Amino acid sequence: MKRALRSFGVQFGNSLYGSQSAQAQPKKTTPSSPPRQTTGRGSGTSELSALRKKLIDLGAEQGFDKELVRSMVKERAGKDMDDLTKAELTPLVESAERKLRERRRAA
Repeated sequence: MKRALRSFGVQFGNSLYGSQSAQAQPKKTTPSSPPRQTTGRGSGTSELSALRKKLIDLGAEQGFDKELVRSMVKERAGKDMDDLTKAELTPLVESAERKLRERRRAA
């Protein structure tokens, strides 16, 4: 159950594990203050850049070049990788990590 809830983020599952990273995450904003959206090219946030780089690196470990990873992301998400928000990129990174782990187990 915990493993399934993790896919819904900190508020549901990640905090159940009691890890430092889950506890360090900021609390959700109140409905009166909408969350800040960071989208688009050149958003400059290091967090988004790190997620993009991680996704490309995970793809490279599976034998995919950067452009193939970008096209696969566009096909799956319907947007360019640079236009995705953190909330949209995170599940893609988690999925790529899961696939890489499965591939390593099978080998």
